[in-house]
Amino acid sequence: MKFSSNYNLNLPDLDDKADIRKLNENFEKIDETMKSLEKDPELAANVVDIKNKIGEESDADTQPTLFGRLAQLKKVLLEKLAEVLTKITGIDGKIGTSVDTSGTLTLFGQVKSISEKMPTGSVKSIQRGTVSYSKEEDTKKISISRVNPEKCFVILNVTGDINSSHAGRFVTGSIVQSLTETELTIYTSGDNINNLSMTISWQVIECF
Repeated sequence: MKFSSNYNLNLPDLDDKADIRKLNENFEKIDETMKSLEKDPELAANVVDIKNKIGEESDADTQPTLFGRLAQLKKVLLEKLAEVLTKITGIDGKIGTSVDTSGTLTLFGQVKSISEKMPTGSVKSIQRGTVSYSKEEDTKKISISRVNPEKCFVILNVTGDINSSHAGRFVTGSIVQSLTETELTIYTSGDNINNLSMTISWQVIECF
């Protein structure tokens, strides 16, 4: 039989017979020691101090307790979360939804505006014609059937009768000056070409 170093509890050897009385002695010593701890003023003070530092679940975020610090952390997290949600809401507002109409100041609205203005690749109509050029009339206005100018593109092809009698004379080019729903305006610039025979072929191609 051996004994513990602190409370002198019985420690039977492996070859000792089981003795209930020795076990009961151990339990009685443990019981007395634990009871005495309940009356220990230093231990009681430590327990109170620990409880005070832990605090209560209802502690405000200004109190220096564990629950108070947790409340402070909760407040900071909620403030940051509110900032994030505000930013997300702002982003959502700028993105919009698929029901936004063309022209709406959202991503969906602007995409619809672009898709409506850009040709889709399918040709709706083609109008063709030719005009002759003379120096005295360098701007040609051509009436066309009604189109949507935002869904049209124009092709110009310029040909001229150039010979030796036109030495030193030149044409700098023809451009589309404007295109409205019912009129195409072509501008041609040149120098000293009163006698030049020049023809401009044009095509107005409208897409869906």
